[in-house]
Amino acid sequence: MTSEGREFLNAKISDRKKILRQKLLNLEPFHTAYSLGGLRKPFTIDDLIEELNEKGYVEAREPGIRHLLEILLAEWGGVFAGMLKKRG
Repeated sequence: MTSEGREFLNAKISDRKKILRQKLLNLEPFHTAYSLGGLRKPFTIDDLIEELNEKGYVEAREPGIRHLLEILLAEWGGVFAGMLKKRG
């Protein structure tokens, strides 16, 4: 196990969320989603797909990507890391 893994496991829940948030912000699609608004302003999944497409991520054109992004962002970006918030 890495030292970061040990740190994560030994941390309180609130600190785990901070650690997870820091790591996710360096990964797509979380980086782009957060830059589009994060907790500050609303954006749509279509906005995110368009932005990822403009950045050259061909995966953004895959069938079913909309549903996959909704699940990823809601579960990891919202529930676990507290970096995004879904409205509506």
